[in-house]
Amino acid sequence: MEIRSVKNSEAALRTTALLRPLETNSFDSTMINKLYTEEQLTSEEFVVLDFLGALTTVSDLVEQEGDLIVSFQGLKRKINLHQARLTKALKRLSEKDLIQKTENGYQITETGLLLSLKLADKFQSLKRFNENIVTHVISGTLTSNIEMDKQGLKELGEQFVGKWFGDFRFVSKTEYDDSFEIEWISTTGSLSSKLVLGPKNSISLSLSSKSYIDGELEIQIMKDRITTTLQQISDISPVFISYNIYEDTKKLEGSETIGSIFAA
Repeated sequence: MEIRSVKNSEAALRTTALLRPLETNSFDSTMINKLYTEEQLTSEEFVVLDFLGALTTVSDLVEQEGDLIVSFQGLKRKINLHQARLTKALKRLSEKDLIQKTENGYQITETGLLLSLKLADKFQSLKRFNENIVTHVISGTLTSNIEMDKQGLKELGEQFVGKWFGDFRFVSKTEYDDSFEIEWISTTGSLSSKLVLGPKNSISLSLSSKSYIDGELEIQIMKDRITTTLQQISDISPVFISYNIYEDTKKLEGSETIGSIFAA
């Protein structure tokens, strides 16, 4: 599986936006027959399992071991499968104990992860990342009289699970030992945004798209929505003090600004 090992604090903000799911029309009949004969998986099941496995593997590569849960609608928007075919694939994968359904969506099991890695190495050599993705990242701190711990971050993060912001729809949540991540995708699928709470009182927000200008505009709108929501659900406000822009995984020169440009 071709996954870039990018181990830094902002890597997790970019990886899911860069990952590209497989498409069933990329498989030939020989591969489909072999996949089903050897592993008892349809091409649709493989696409879903492969994508969940890739997301989980990327989290490990950025040294963030956590529980990733992707909503049904998130999978539907990320993966190019008709709803009925996706539903059937998820049901069959659950029956085989390769994924499990939770209150907020689906997550891969340990058995499923091992199988996805095996199959990715065996059956597919396609590029796993979208190219020409521009990601705007703003980072800062949460103003609070206390230092946020794991439970505090979880309680705060859960308030965002399932929330919609304008054209952005909830996709997934990932709970780590020291942070909590929530991801959204636009209804068109062209914009992806991720909020990371923690470690401790740190906060980061990213906006990924193929358009530099769209990202620059949308991240400021999303920043305002996140700030308003935090102020409504708690007495905590974010103060964003740094701004970085990435093209694919490369940080653009001169993109960092420290100051009050994004202050809440």
